[in-house]
Amino acid sequence: MLAEADRLGPLVDLVGITALPAQERMSVLAGRLVREGLLQQNALSARDAYSSPEKTAALAGAVLAVTDRCREIVAAGGSPEPVEQTDFGPLLRAREAAGPHDAAEVASRRDEMLQALDALPKAAS
Repeated sequence: MLAEADRLGPLVDLVGITALPAQERMSVLAGRLVREGLLQQNALSARDAYSSPEKTAALAGAVLAVTDRCREIVAAGGSPEPVEQTDFGPLLRAREAAGPHDAAEVASRRDEMLQALDALPKAAS
């Protein structure tokens, strides 16, 4: 995911995200979610300086579930714009909101994001 997002980065800078096909736009979004929701860590935060293996697995699973749903939406003919405009804050703040061992909070935020994505307008048949 990160390699694909990195490959597309210069192209996005050159022509803009809207010039890309929908699936490639979702690849760029997936790269952002992986970086911000999983890989970045705040060593100054008591809740984020350390993450148990369970919480880390929950974060990885949450990011993957959300990015998979985003890809499913556009693969089914949905427009990428509503997906990109979705507030992914609950997912991105899961690292800080959940304690070092709190995989349940991460799962709750994953479910919240999946519900938000499921509420997006469906593709016209």
